[in-house]
Amino acid sequence: MDLAYLDYVARFGEKIIEIARATVKDLGEKGREELKSEKDIVTKGDIAVAERIRDYLKGTGHKFLLLDEELGATALNCTPQDANFTVAIDDIDGTENYHSITRSKPYCSIFAIFAGRQPRFKDALVAGILEHSSGDIWFSVRSHGCHLTPGGDLRIGPAEVRASPHKTLDQRLQFRFDLYQAYGRVNTPRQNEAYARLMQQAWAKDFGSSAFHLAEVACGSAAGYVNPAHKAHELGAGYLLVTEAGGIITDFSGKDLGEQRFEFNRTYPIIATGTPELGTVVRKILNL
Repeated sequence: MDLAYLDYVARFGEKIIEIARATVKDLGEKGREELKSEKDIVTKGDIAVAERIRDYLKGTGHKFLLLDEELGATALNCTPQDANFTVAIDDIDGTENYHSITRSKPYCSIFAIFAGRQPRFKDALVAGILEHSSGDIWFSVRSHGCHLTPGGDLRIGPAEVRASPHKTLDQRLQFRFDLYQAYGRVNTPRQNEAYARLMQQAWAKDFGSSAFHLAEVACGSAAGYVNPAHKAHELGAGYLLVTEAGGIITDFSGKDLGEQRFEFNRTYPIIATGTPELGTVVRKILNL
């Protein structure tokens, strides 16, 4: 794909990250205030980030289909059928961490820009994850790798990162596992046994932010990540970041996620690893 075209699309992504960072910073403690609590907590920060990104995209004059966790689906400067790009946003992933008085856990803003209006995961052109507490930014442009800017400081980064080369699993290896999606739902005994086996054979932790887990896999600080019901909100960005870093994301049968249709309101069972070999080991442990 033409580099000038990708660079042009990347500017939209850079601005989205900039808006998300500035909005959370501007709101300060007020942003953490809860507006409603149904299945998930929604804060003033969630809504403010969503609205400011929407207004920016609309102001560009380009034809976007915006898929936002808080605002839903919105066609900007076009009808949904005429959109040139699909933009998927999770305004603040890890909202409970953001809302909590304990600031030790990560919370992120995520975006992915896809070509067209009914994309597959492999159609992602540009994606990024901003972790607000550290300022770290992971950013990918298709076919140009995954880059990390520590603390958002351009004097330090961006530097290209690679996924973990590990091919086997043991209890010393950093691994991520979404405990809420695994144990916060009604499972069959076979599923519970499978998740327990994985927990016994890996040093598995859950930091409460799916986006952060995927970013960790992309930069190699975690060898892998399993989520039995991953929301698409974060997964569009995660797919591009992890694959551009040399890793893979498959479903529980081992099929690469790239060919699957990106559906914003769906969940997907995923195994993200730095190597195909480690993915095979994890699938055998789960045996689902």
